[in-house]
Amino acid sequence: MRRRTDKYVSPEMQNEILQLMSRNILLDLAKGIHSSDIFSILANKFTDLSNKEQLAICFRWIDAELEIHEDFVGLYHIDNIAADTIVIALKDCLLRMSLPLKRCRGQCYDGAANMDGSKRGGSDSNPN
Repeated sequence: MRRRTDKYVSPEMQNEILQLMSRNILLDLAKGIHSSDIFSILANKFTDLSNKEQLAICFRWIDAELEIHEDFVGLYHIDNIAADTIVIALKDCLLRMSLPLKRCRGQCYDGAANMDGSKRGGSDSNPN
């Protein structure tokens, strides 16, 4: 009998396994959000240690048993903090999760003051 010596420790293999796992987790989250009639988008802009702009996106939704869920769905690297850039990232996230904007009932942009709509902010932009 031959002994197996395959090891899945290369960075490429580890990254591929992590991507597959994250895709499955996001699909499960999307199923839960789809089962709800409404959801809210939460986005938080921040600068990481390497001085790059990041956008954290979460969804808040209620299931059939009226349990509140708040699920983190990802970090998006953004080139700048302009409202249009943030809207593009949000549109991409909604598209990847196949979530219709018409079921969105709330928006929260903590740390992204340029999204308030007072001077053409992202909340005035229709991502559809």
